[in-house]
Amino acid sequence: MQHGADPIPPGDLDSMPGQVMGFAGLLKAWRASASARRGRTITQKEAAAAIKRSVRSYGAIERGATATRLTSEQCEALAELLMLSRDERRALMLHSLGTLPETAPRRPDPRVKKALQLFIDQQMPSPAYLSDGTWSILAYNHGMAEWWPWVTGPDANLMRWALLSPEARVQYSDWEKHAEVYVRLLKFALASRSGDKALLRLISDVCADPDVDRIWKTHYDLGADRDGHVFHMNVPALGETVEVVSHVLFPASLPECRLVVITWVEGDESNSHSLDALGGVRDSWAERASGVRHDSRDWTRPAEIPRRSVSCCTPDEAAALAGDGGIHLPALSKHVGPDVRLTLSPSSGSVIWATQECGRWAVAEFDASAVLSHFPLAQDPDTTTELDALTRTTLACSHRPAGTKRSRAVSRGQIRAMRAGECPPVAAGRV
Repeated sequence: MQHGADPIPPGDLDSMPGQVMGFAGLLKAWRASASARRGRTITQKEAAAAIKRSVRSYGAIERGATATRLTSEQCEALAELLMLSRDERRALMLHSLGTLPETAPRRPDPRVKKALQLFIDQQMPSPAYLSDGTWSILAYNHGMAEWWPWVTGPDANLMRWALLSPEARVQYSDWEKHAEVYVRLLKFALASRSGDKALLRLISDVCADPDVDRIWKTHYDLGADRDGHVFHMNVPALGETVEVVSHVLFPASLPECRLVVITWVEGDESNSHSLDALGGVRDSWAERASGVRHDSRDWTRPAEIPRRSVSCCTPDEAAALAGDGGIHLPALSKHVGPDVRLTLSPSSGSVIWATQECGRWAVAEFDASAVLSHFPLAQDPDTTTELDALTRTTLACSHRPAGTKRSRAVSRGQIRAMRAGECPPVAAGRV
């Protein structure tokens, strides 16, 4: 046997106590595991041939006797020989290179796509979407489609919409600031993927616009993402301007993609020119340096803005929040989704929107007129009846005397109780 060959019999992992630690131990363990799967011994000679090194050199690496590491090509060859999984390949790359090389976007496993779509759908009524490394839209929920219908179009792309669409310049309050941030994101992506043809084509397309081209040539900062950015958006579907928060997640199975959820908050308008709705310096994301955070205040949301932090134990308890005379809307609920219960509260002029999440029911309270605007003309009698009820409630609210303060269906006491995990009792006779 050649010096340093050191074959490991299949299934002999238990004979290596204390050696499955560190890079050397991993290599030995992976070789033993591959031997077991292939039904024959994978020798150090084969491993050395795969990485085009001498047996002595490879043996020293596997014994931990040298700090020599492998190149990306050697890692790939060794991973094939040792039948490494995706995660094991990543571990090999990290040990050898200290980082993960840029790879072409993978086609997601169908189960992964289905799981991500389920997660995105469960964010309702908050808009959510999934985009790839060049900001092309891969998936979205109904809330996203209703607020920003452009995502439903063929080849929908966030960068092209945000930087080239006329409607984006109206919907973003102070579009120039947002354009500067999106240019930062493009420059950050270019720094790590300068050979990505799709990215280069995207940059060329958006820089054909003179305003974007000017920003590209005069701004040099980089930005990785828009996580935690708070800003105003004019949303035609709502007929008003709301202050939204962007939450950016990176799915482990698709790390080159971004999963974005848009939530929103409203509060006291005092100091609104200097502080955002989370109590931070307004538009601090537009500055190169991070803004100083101020103490947050007791923010509340108006009735047409859903309260995602409120939950109930059962759908009946959620519906009971509509109060006496609450009207269940089963046909409209069915239009929204199988795990949604809508209940009209005529006394408060609002709709209790309950969504099942992780065994509980998340409760949102919408203005009846806002819900009415989200549904097309009905094609069946049941839906027509329920839309008529929403219309009557909306008209009744519009005829209230000016300055009349509308009561909320969900009281502050109920909110505090539900946030504490208590389930409020259901009053007799309620929906």
